[in-house]
Amino acid sequence: MNNLGGYKSVELVFIDELSYFAVTSPSGVYLRKSKDTQRLLPLRQSGASVDATPKNESSGTLYTHKAIISLLSAGVDKRLIAELEQVAARGSILIATTNNNEKRIFSNPNYPLFGTFAEIPGEKPSDFRHYELSISATCIHPALTLTE
Repeated sequence: MNNLGGYKSVELVFIDELSYFAVTSPSGVYLRKSKDTQRLLPLRQSGASVDATPKNESSGTLYTHKAIISLLSAGVDKRLIAELEQVAARGSILIATTNNNEKRIFSNPNYPLFGTFAEIPGEKPSDFRHYELSISATCIHPALTLTE
């Protein structure tokens, strides 16, 4: 499921920060966070590629949930760096809000997203320094719509 209109915001939630996660319909989910935290990622313009690609297997359809997100250096502080450096060891989900205000949930507590977080210095002087978050998971469902 690609969103060609882009994303207005992307929030990363670690699995241990969820107190409740339930699928409410074939394509809907309700979740509650145990902590009153909001980790909105400071996106670069057109800097979020988030999708759930289906692949038919003999046992059924599997979905690869994948996100490559470029973050503005100015919006990344030491606290956020310390948290995002944990994506390799600490499972997470993403809440991506489209420009149509639809909230999509990528991954779930049983199939969390893992990946890398790195600083990208640029290859030439005209390149802007930024950070990149790259996470993925294989799930048994497509991206789900958040029920609020």
